[in-house]
Amino acid sequence: MTEIETWKEQLSLDVRNLEIVHTAADQALQNQEITLTQYYQLFEPYEPLHTIIHRKYGVGSSSVINWEIMLKDLSSCSEQLQKDVFPVLKEDIIKIDNPELLSRIIKRLMVWEMTEMLIDVLCLVIVDPGVSDFRENKNLINLLLLTLHKTGHADFQRIYDHLNDTVELSEDIINIVQP
Repeated sequence: MTEIETWKEQLSLDVRNLEIVHTAADQALQNQEITLTQYYQLFEPYEPLHTIIHRKYGVGSSSVINWEIMLKDLSSCSEQLQKDVFPVLKEDIIKIDNPELLSRIIKRLMVWEMTEMLIDVLCLVIVDPGVSDFRENKNLINLLLLTLHKTGHADFQRIYDHLNDTVELSEDIINIVQP
């Protein structure tokens, strides 16, 4: 019986074993004995994804280190798990008011080639109404448009038109992204 199967059996016998299994699974994840996907699958029947993420990473605390560790772990997961995690993180991303933290999150998403999550984060802080203090940040707007254009994203034209109506776009960006 594998370690994960043993943990699952412990949890099925008594949910009060959750703390014990969390401690063992955290250590196994840190030692790269299990993947983040296995970690989520282990706890998914007992806790909502939001609780698992906050317990594991404490991302709601606005800790740069915690965000970077979480994003690094997520970069090795399936795109489906990344898509499942994003709605959970939305609430925390909306609360970010530290430009340095947002910048580092965006940089990590770019470095680890998490393009879909990068687009989601940029749309959240720029396009979604009333969400963020970063709505008129030219660098973020340019990055969003260039990323959408480069990836041939289905929502490129809609987002471009929206931004073109609401903020003054740079001529250089318009020349690059216009067909």
